[in-house]
Amino acid sequence: MHFHTFFGRLGHKLNPRQRFKDPDNDEPLKEVCSNSRSSALWHFILFHLPAILVTTILLVLHAKNMRWDPSHPTNDELAALQFAAKAQESLILISLTDILLHRIRYGLLSKNGVPLGFLSSPFNISFSLQYLFSQEFWSAALSPSAKRLFNGATAGMILMLALLGLAAGPSSAIAMIPRYDWWQLSESASATLFGGSIPRGYAFVRGTPYPMELESANIRAPEDCHLYINQTCVNLNLDAILQSLTNTLMDSYTGLSSSTNVTVPSLPDGDYGHRPITFGNDYFSPTNDSKYRGDSAYATTPMDIVARQLNNDAVISQAPRILFRSQALMLAGKEKWKQPLVTAHCAPSYRFRTMNQTSATFPFGDRLYKNFTISLDFDDIDFLKDIPVNYGDELYHRTVISVLDIQHLLRVPITASILFASSLELFPWMDMVLCLIQARWVEADVWLHPVESAEVQSHLGFPTNDTMQYIRQKSDPKDVIKMTIKWLRDIRVPQNSVSTPGENPAYQQGYDFCVNYYEAQLPLVDLSYLGSRTGPCLPAFLAVYLAEALSQSTAVLDVPTSPSPGPNSTVIFNTYFEHVYAYGFGESTTIQLAFTTLLLQVFIALIHLALIMFVRQPWHCSAWGSFGQLLTLALQSNKSDELSSTGARVSRSRTWKLITRVREVGEGRQLEMAVGVPTAMPRRGQTNRDVEERGATQMRIP
Repeated sequence: MHFHTFFGRLGHKLNPRQRFKDPDNDEPLKEVCSNSRSSALWHFILFHLPAILVTTILLVLHAKNMRWDPSHPTNDELAALQFAAKAQESLILISLTDILLHRIRYGLLSKNGVPLGFLSSPFNISFSLQYLFSQEFWSAALSPSAKRLFNGATAGMILMLALLGLAAGPSSAIAMIPRYDWWQLSESASATLFGGSIPRGYAFVRGTPYPMELESANIRAPEDCHLYINQTCVNLNLDAILQSLTNTLMDSYTGLSSSTNVTVPSLPDGDYGHRPITFGNDYFSPTNDSKYRGDSAYATTPMDIVARQLNNDAVISQAPRILFRSQALMLAGKEKWKQPLVTAHCAPSYRFRTMNQTSATFPFGDRLYKNFTISLDFDDIDFLKDIPVNYGDELYHRTVISVLDIQHLLRVPITASILFASSLELFPWMDMVLCLIQARWVEADVWLHPVESAEVQSHLGFPTNDTMQYIRQKSDPKDVIKMTIKWLRDIRVPQNSVSTPGENPAYQQGYDFCVNYYEAQLPLVDLSYLGSRTGPCLPAFLAVYLAEALSQSTAVLDVPTSPSPGPNSTVIFNTYFEHVYAYGFGESTTIQLAFTTLLLQVFIALIHLALIMFVRQPWHCSAWGSFGQLLTLALQSNKSDELSSTGARVSRSRTWKLITRVREVGEGRQLEMAVGVPTAMPRRGQTNRDVEERGATQMRIP
């Protein structure tokens, strides 16, 4: 029977355009189906539009990064948002339930029918896990008795809507409740911090800020550091470095590897932007390592020019609650800054200068590289040629520091090598320490939050305690910085000061500091336990000192006194963040997944609207909208032979596959639920009229 005969076969009982009374009890009959577009539209507005509107509003809030006032939301407002999220979940479940009910009604009233196991699916969307794992669902889904395409599509629809129903709650809460996080200020809000104009693009570096081979040209002039006389930018903080070493030496020789900060000011009179130099030791004593193979240390610090600009912004804006973040703006776009990471590995060698000893051996352990040994001939090093060879030849021999070029003796690339040699005994006993330096530029996030700390903070892509492992894994020679002998010597006090030409007194000062410190600790520290007179102090000093030197290797230019940045320049680009509750996508995966769920529900609801409104012959049904109504229909129906047993055969999977339809029965054309009735399909040679005359009438819908 075709749809155009639908109302004719049912008479006036189901005609949606008329309302009649039952001839037996004069009870008005309810409308089951409707072809009215306006009725379908009002139904959509009532059941689906609220959820769509709320999702749309939330989408706009996140797209525009709407923020709450710093004093809001209060606890009561957050609680209200939680209730609102629960209401949105309910609206979504109402929409999904109505869509699935529409599908089930369609099957019940059409020739396709619906497997018995699908009847309760619309009422299990909100708590559907038990239903999804039940025999009731899977028996009907995997092997339907008839109309495999229709029932297979229905099973897929049930599964998808059930999963959406499960995700509706957390997705609504994630989208509805703002996140308390760092949110970047808009351009207008950033300009307000600085009185109407953002100081951005004025400070820049010509060319790359990360030199890979350091020459004298990479040493900043003293006036660039706002210094006084007889100091370079590098040696300005030397006293602070040595003082900070004192606080960590006692821990370092116990075999502990801990990170410590040396704080140096970015500007002598700056309130913010102090730059920390983070360093740590990796030390193993001869007691723990039968073959002592030296000490190692690492140090890293943000670029000085970056810390200065962060300090300037913090001072000008006077907004201590704002977080200032710095990035490098290049022609290719914004990038993270890089900062120097320096490691130093020092190994001692004790030698008596006798006629049969012409070289010194330095064993390096498995720290930065695999175990290896370096042998230096005395004849290849000028100052070693004059070492006294007999007892009493010389009571004192000053410490000599020599920067060597021994890359040809090594299997791994190094940045520099420095030899320390001294004889302070009554006999020609040379205390020699060879230190290998390796430095590279590593990416780091750099920021300043004045409320939390006056120091510029940085975060590498790995924990600082894993520095030694990182250096070993990243041993590409092209990444290793080269420090020329001239640069290592010239980062000293200015030329016109009182100092020995060609020498850097900082190395001597650091060496003497380490020796004097441990000699002062003789009652507490066994020097043989340390392995050398300088212990782990010397590599720590070198790592910190050279990291400080690298951070000072680049000078910043500014637009008022210099030409504008060129295409190869690197601009210091600062952005500003506030810690508030706000809406936004950011880089949050959970927000994106939540909106995927919410927008999928909107998409499904719009498809449903198209099906009930814009097809050639629209249709929607309002009957059996609750489990109670469906149960009442089943109770007034005749008993099915397929269910004629004590337990109605519910334990059998075949029962849930039975096709269920709603049909007219008897002369009064009473609506009943028929379970297991075969589809009335004409056999060969049999007409539709013959089939229809066999008994019960089926209702057909488009």
